Amino acid sequence: MIIKVPTNLRLFIYLTALFMTLSVSLVSYTNSSFLAQIIGTDQIGLIYIASSIISLFLFLIWPSILKTIRLKTSLALLGLVSFIALTGLFIFDQVLAVGIGLFLVFYATAPLLRYSLDLYLENFSTNKITGGIRGLFLTIINTAWLISPIITGLILDGSNHYELVYGVAGLNLIPFLFLLFKLPRVEITSKLNPTSNPWAILWRPKNQLDKDLRNILGIDFILNFFYALMVIYTPLYLHQAMGFSWDQIGFIFTIMLLPFVLIQYPLGLLCDKKIGEKEIIITGLILMAFATTLIIFLPPGMVVLWAIILCLTRVGAAAVEIAKETYLFKKIKHEDSTILSLSRMLVSVSYIIGPLSVGLFLIIFDFKFLFAALGLVVLLGLYFAYNLVDTA
Repeated sequence: MIIKVPTNLRLFIYLTALFMTLSVSLVSYTNSSFLAQIIGTDQIGLIYIASSIISLFLFLIWPSILKTIRLKTSLALLGLVSFIALTGLFIFDQVLAVGIGLFLVFYATAPLLRYSLDLYLENFSTNKITGGIRGLFLTIINTAWLISPIITGLILDGSNHYELVYGVAGLNLIPFLFLLFKLPRVEITSKLNPTSNPWAILWRPKNQLDKDLRNILGIDFILNFFYALMVIYTPLYLHQAMGFSWDQIGFIFTIMLLPFVLIQYPLGLLCDKKIGEKEIIITGLILMAFATTLIIFLPPGMVVLWAIILCLTRVGAAAVEIAKETYLFKKIKHEDSTILSLSRMLVSVSYIIGPLSVGLFLIIFDFKFLFAALGLVVLLGLYFAYNLVDTA
């Protein structure tokens, strides 16, 4: 896909990404508790699985839709649908069928918003500056994730009125839609998705490039699997098993998310100039696995210790994420939108496989051992990392 864009487009992408991410991040760490409040803890995984299946289906048909409508139009439609869903959750939060339906709609469309913004930004990702561009993009997105727990904690203020969080999240889509209106039109001058079966890379790589893409997608899946389990189950564990209040959880998560804001841009620059992505990924995976396993030894009540250990997990994850993104965007071209689509679909796949795996795991093992098992899964990423061929 070749995109003709004005030079100021990147600024518009960064600003729209900020407000889009706020609409998602504000509710991410309360979603599980909100669902538990209306359907019970045992059914939460099923809701995430259902929403991820819907999202996966939308990813499969979205390239065909983008052949007929502009990226800007698709972003407007997705933003409007998300706004309606969040507003509906604010109003109808205790109506079982309506609440679940609106949650499914919101959760399924959010990944498509990120994917569409990625398609814009790829126009600027020439190999010499890919790390810097992706690092700044991720830093802006993760700034929203950083401040969200504080805002959520202030909104809840010891209560369980989760509908208020959805209302505030919906308000963030108003400036998003306004900025989108200001966004210059993007002209698509070639067909999307020239590759008929990008999934074939995963099991029938034809050359070294295909093998590299398969390995980086393997790391992509493991990272998203890690995120899925941590996002769904860490808040539940902290709130229900460890007894932390939401303001304490807000503090812990704010410290936890600092690495995404502080280290991804510098690491992106290092990927461009001095250090290969492979070395950063390996180091990050080892740190992720070690710190995640330590969680099972942490006692309740020690807020600072929990914040430090969870922060270490995200130091590793942030390193893996920026190096993975830089590697991927150096390997693909504008016309490889199917590979990017496949990468973003892995988010939905991880949210299907993750809850299913946890459901089976918890039949046999105690909740806290979930984090030790996740640490082992993260170590599996070393196989893919060691087989990567570093970019020049």
